[in-house]
Amino acid sequence: MATGWFQRATAVFGRPEPLPQPFDVGCDCGARLQGVRASMPQKTTCPQCGTVAFILPETIYPLPDSLKRRWTGVEETGPEPATLKTTKKSKSSKKKDVSDIPKQPAPAVDPGPTFGERLRDWGSRLRAAATPVRLVGAAILLGFALTGWVIYRRAQWDRALTTLQAALDRGADAVQQQDFAAAAAEYQTAAGALDVLGRRDADALRIRQTALELRSAAGLSPASWSEIVSAWVEGNGGNAATAAGPETWILFDAPLYPHSSGEGESPKVFCVDLPFVVGKTPVDVLIDGRRWSGLLSGSTAYTPKRLLFAAQIERAEKPTKERPEALLYLDGSTAVLWSDPATYSQLRLMPDDAATRAETERLLQGQREFLENHP
Repeated sequence: MATGWFQRATAVFGRPEPLPQPFDVGCDCGARLQGVRASMPQKTTCPQCGTVAFILPETIYPLPDSLKRRWTGVEETGPEPATLKTTKKSKSSKKKDVSDIPKQPAPAVDPGPTFGERLRDWGSRLRAAATPVRLVGAAILLGFALTGWVIYRRAQWDRALTTLQAALDRGADAVQQQDFAAAAAEYQTAAGALDVLGRRDADALRIRQTALELRSAAGLSPASWSEIVSAWVEGNGGNAATAAGPETWILFDAPLYPHSSGEGESPKVFCVDLPFVVGKTPVDVLIDGRRWSGLLSGSTAYTPKRLLFAAQIERAEKPTKERPEALLYLDGSTAVLWSDPATYSQLRLMPDDAATRAETERLLQGQREFLENHP
């Protein structure tokens, strides 16, 4: 009596009775072997074919709720089916005003990698590509290329040095023989050799200047200046350059002064002080002398400055009712300021008078110094 009371009292605080764990195993003959698992493994015999089946013991782990409900016979209930009224309500809820729907924030725009990130990515790729083998190969190729370039340039310099001296010797001989066309060609070859050598010293500038002077000396007009201008003014055509020839040079030894310039402006066009009249038509000779502005600084119509130069005729303008004089323009862009007394003497233009000769030599020396200071 006391023992039964104690068991019932302890049963209130003890573990609940475990659920029976049924088994349902199929036999090879098609029969079903059913029963309840025990705490120990057991064997059961098929009532049809007598085959013995091994049954595992009941599990000691917690069982899922779905399995407990199935063993106890409680059916699972799904969610309450929606009624027609609920369906209509859901349909009507879809027709809510759009303003009632909370606005979603705009998706953030990915700005992409920054410049620093791209730079680091480029650096990492470069480091990955610049392997030691590739760097060594590139260094070898660069060494071969530099060596080839040095050999090629050394050969060019050697040929230029040989060509330079030979051309200067032949040019000097041609000047002595007064063959100015051949001398101009040889000095032009020497100037090309100086370009290859990259020389810009005073001797190189003097050789280039001599080449220009010899070219103009080779193309000096056989006709006098007065004959050229008279043929143009009295002719029916309007081009004095045609009368002189397209490659004809004219040597001038005359003073120059500004033709016209605004107040405070540097003069650009200078007038060659050669008073010349053909019939009743006065002729003004003009040239763009901006390149010689240092020599012509301070010159005026009352105090012109003397220059010795060679130039070609650029264009000419006939007299008009508003302008009675004819205008003859010399090409200032190709004009050559003379500087070599030896070449000038070979042209047999040096004055015989000692004083005039000395003055002309001083003029040429001043023009040479100007060209050396303003290459």
